[in-house]
Amino acid sequence: MSLKNIGIAVVVLGALVAGFFAFNSFIYNEKQTDEKVVTDPKNGWYLFSGEWVHLENGKAEVVSADDESITTSYQYFGNEARGDIDGDGDEDIVFLVTQQPGGSGTFFFLAGAIKEAGGYRGTQAVFIGDRIAPQTTEYRDGRIIVNYAVRKPGEPFTTQPSMGKSLYLKYSSDNNDFGEVVQNFEGEHTNTDTFARVTLKVGEKTSILGVTIQVSELVEDSRCPADVQCVWAGRVKVHTTITSGLGTAEYVFEDLKSLTTEAEEVTLVQVTPLPREGVVLKPADYAFTFEIKKR
Repeated sequence: MSLKNIGIAVVVLGALVAGFFAFNSFIYNEKQTDEKVVTDPKNGWYLFSGEWVHLENGKAEVVSADDESITTSYQYFGNEARGDIDGDGDEDIVFLVTQQPGGSGTFFFLAGAIKEAGGYRGTQAVFIGDRIAPQTTEYRDGRIIVNYAVRKPGEPFTTQPSMGKSLYLKYSSDNNDFGEVVQNFEGEHTNTDTFARVTLKVGEKTSILGVTIQVSELVEDSRCPADVQCVWAGRVKVHTTITSGLGTAEYVFEDLKSLTTEAEEVTLVQVTPLPREGVVLKPADYAFTFEIKKR
């Protein structure tokens, strides 16, 4: 065989070898990608601070690459909300996950499971807070709303969270993550032409966006205490008097349940404080946050 033919053979062989490895690399990468599509979100892959974490039955233990004595624990917490988060017509799921890096902190994250062919693909997880008291998570009008309680400014972590807070998030398919939607809320009363949020105590009344809301009494608070693990989250019921263009009517709200009037939608979105084991709350201790939206 001539040197020219040998050279050609070497080039062809090299191309075949390169093609073989490229093909196998493609298959491997496709396999790796497909492995992240699961039928049960509790067994999915989620990105925490640049690192993929694989939940198995809702749990994961990740050993630090720098120090094998340090293990970070992850656990599915719940507070699921469902909706078409990515706008493709399928129902997706979001939920809370706790992260415990070994110290005293318990960090809460929101993660999403995006529905696609064959199952769900996990998103990047967004940090919510440290040792917060989660209440509810909902999907409404293209936004994920995480309602929870935090400590008042200056209060130590030994104090139970008592101040209500809501985080509004929107999913981005470009980055497979969630971005915060800034709300125009200032204090307890916020008013625009089509949206309002108001916080009332028992016996208080306010008129806004053509609706008058009066909180009459707390009917029920069977929510799980913030410092107890429960199999049922419980609920809150509050009796109100609502006056709108349809007239005046009495209505009992449950958390995240809405009342639709002729031109508005009124929703009880948050109730604070959260109950604690061994602590008796009086009706005067409660604050009820409503959202009013023009239809």
